[in-house]
Amino acid sequence: MNAHRGGGRDLADEVSRAWAVWEERGSPGMYDFGLHITPDAHHVFTGDDPHGPRWQPLVAAP
Repeated sequence: MNAHRGGGRDLADEVSRAWAVWEERGSPGMYDFGLHITPDAHHVFTGDDPHGPRWQPLVAAP
């Protein structure tokens, strides 16, 4: 992958890490995600069970 760098974040690295996590999770399709919302919190999940595997956002590397 060729990418030009500029600014405070390395977006190419963030995309590469996100892609690797997506593949580790079995490459779920666009319609394999759900959003579970409670009064105290919310999270994204994959599959049919809102209490099953969660998809956590990646934190930018320092």
